Amino acid sequence: MELLVDAVVRPAIDGPLVESERKAMLKQAGAGTLRERGLARFLWGLGDPGILAPPAAAGLDNIEFQDLQDFRRRVLRPEHSRLALYGDLNLDQAKQLVLMHLGIWGPGAQPPLKGSPRPAAPTAPEPRLLAVFEPGPGTELWAGAVRPDPARPGVDALLPILLTRASRALFGGFEMTFRLPPEGRTPLLILAKVASADRDALVPGFMAGLERLRGTGFTPEDLACALLQWKAENSALPLHPEALLRETLDGRLEPALAMAVEQVTLKDIDLALKAWLAPERLRFLLVGADAPMLQAAEQAGLKPSLVLSPGA
Repeated sequence: MELLVDAVVRPAIDGPLVESERKAMLKQAGAGTLRERGLARFLWGLGDPGILAPPAAAGLDNIEFQDLQDFRRRVLRPEHSRLALYGDLNLDQAKQLVLMHLGIWGPGAQPPLKGSPRPAAPTAPEPRLLAVFEPGPGTELWAGAVRPDPARPGVDALLPILLTRASRALFGGFEMTFRLPPEGRTPLLILAKVASADRDALVPGFMAGLERLRGTGFTPEDLACALLQWKAENSALPLHPEALLRETLDGRLEPALAMAVEQVTLKDIDLALKAWLAPERLRFLLVGADAPMLQAAEQAGLKPSLVLSPGA
């Protein structure tokens, strides 16, 4: 708790540390594999809050020590924070422990933003397809969509389970991954992986799977099984302390979410799925591509496209 308090209330930030971090990030700006750079750009374009924009030298040069101090005082605030404790203590002991160490942490005044807010300069829209020409043991095709309005936390909790259970029937033998946290601005991500020998089937098979997904939907039995699996996963969380803390902070164990999950209907799932997978909302990332694969993707409607290749 003392280390946590130091990090929150008395962080060890000074001028030399800022300069060393600046040099490290400037060095990092030109490093990384093509896949890492392509994935970061893809997720950043979808508004994923867990991804930092690739650092630009001009932006890093303009950051000063006082800017970091002001930013910390605006962001690290008790009224916007959630604390999760795991261990052999009851609620009264936890409250006493927190009050003892964090009782001095008050809201405080927010420092003003530096300078006057200016509208962002208009930028060209991100391409529908980002293709990474980097050879590897396999090929990946990502589809992503920004979260539609209105938010449906109960549906968002069950949708990845439903998609995973139906993935073999919808996407054949591809290795599929679906990600959609129940809160925040994190986008829906669908990832298909294939070995190099099966790469020619990836684009047509993936697009056909998306079309089946839009038109097929799910059955009452699918929904009942997904609800049972969601409850079973929650029940197993105490066996994994790290996962329990992470999911608690993400809001998975909130009573309001459990109630919302119980009330989800097939109509809710169908409406959300159509909103998420509307063709105009989807953006794609093709990793391990080459010119013939890019041509096949463009013929499937995934354009305009942008290529990241060695030396580019």
